[in-house]
Amino acid sequence: MNERQEYIDKLAAQLKEWDNEIEKLQAKVKHSSQDVKEKYQAEMTNIIEKRDAAKSKLSEIQQSTLEAWRELKPGLENSWSELKHAISNAWAKFSSS
Repeated sequence: MNERQEYIDKLAAQLKEWDNEIEKLQAKVKHSSQDVKEKYQAEMTNIIEKRDAAKSKLSEIQQSTLEAWRELKPGLENSWSELKHAISNAWAKFSSS
């Protein structure tokens, strides 16, 4: 397997994990009080937007040429970092509520 495909496989697996984390967060918010729901609705929307952006970047890399993927890689890593940070922050905030 080449470096590009290994990278894509690794990121696809991570994205699945984050999708599971997002589902868990949504379930916790859903079963919370109305105040908590309102408080975290914007945060969940932000996380979903970041997840969608990361999926889009991953799709670009999957469809890119072998040479082009290296140029796309920094943008994807930035999207990944933002998503990871948003999920971590949401869990921290939700856990402290």
